[in-house]
Amino acid sequence: MTGGEGMKIVILQGSPNRRGSTYLLADSFRQGAESAGHTVEIVDAARADARPAIADEVENFEEYDRVFIGHPIWWGDAPRIVQTFLESYPFADKRVYTFSTSGSSSGNGAYNGLREGYPEINFAGNLHFTSSRLSSAQTRVADWLSEILSAEAA
Repeated sequence: MTGGEGMKIVILQGSPNRRGSTYLLADSFRQGAESAGHTVEIVDAARADARPAIADEVENFEEYDRVFIGHPIWWGDAPRIVQTFLESYPFADKRVYTFSTSGSSSGNGAYNGLREGYPEINFAGNLHFTSSRLSSAQTRVADWLSEILSAEAA
């Protein structure tokens, strides 16, 4: 900054949710900096349709009978990496179960979204945990697995 000129500021906005708190805060920072005489550019680093790469590939995926997918709930949905995974492997003849976590919301919306988005995949159930119920995870998971395995054996 030289001689009374405002600074040039760039703000990296990394949330695809245009109504979310990160987006709103980035805009508040922009407004505040501009009102102080600075030039601001917001760079949108996230898109709702952006797809991250899968970090660890599953070798011999065709050998697995059951697939369990764990994910957090982000804005009511499974994160995009789950969709990337579902579109990267052949799920014919596989039964898919999901388990999800959130601060307080239900897992039903995300689970139903996956079922609707991928009707060719045999989604067989979801077990959801809110942060206040994580202390019961060992028991709930054991009970759920017992229920699944006994139902499949019948």
